[in-house]
Amino acid sequence: MYLIDKDCIIFDIKDNTKEEVIQTLVCKLEKVGNIDDASQFYQDVLKREKLSATVIGDEMGLPHGRSQCVKRPCLCFGRLHKPVIWDEKTHEEVRYVILIAAMKQSANDIYMKMISSLARKLMHDEYRMILTNGTKEDVYRFLNETMQS
Repeated sequence: MYLIDKDCIIFDIKDNTKEEVIQTLVCKLEKVGNIDDASQFYQDVLKREKLSATVIGDEMGLPHGRSQCVKRPCLCFGRLHKPVIWDEKTHEEVRYVILIAAMKQSANDIYMKMISSLARKLMHDEYRMILTNGTKEDVYRFLNETMQS
């Protein structure tokens, strides 16, 4: 099963805040049919962000949420035109974002596996370079291979 559609890879996002970026990615997931209610899923992701910011370093953010609005586990990737502040406390910025959407009723271990698989891979320069400089095809292939390994 593929977790990202090619249409869910967005380059040169011109949003100015974390909330705007998350909204853009959530709307894309709704547009391709992966979630039922963009407004509700957006609120679910923001609720999770309030617990702790999902910046993982190297200008990477991994916002995520479990919601009844999610039809199937999926991802949406965004490459921002310019970095935005992701963590208000530390002022850490993000320029590359992978939004993770999981079904509310899905097993917690599947949800956590999605997050940990990405976080582990993104610790390595070679993989981050794919997201920061790769083509849409490169990003698509990397994200799907990462989630299937």
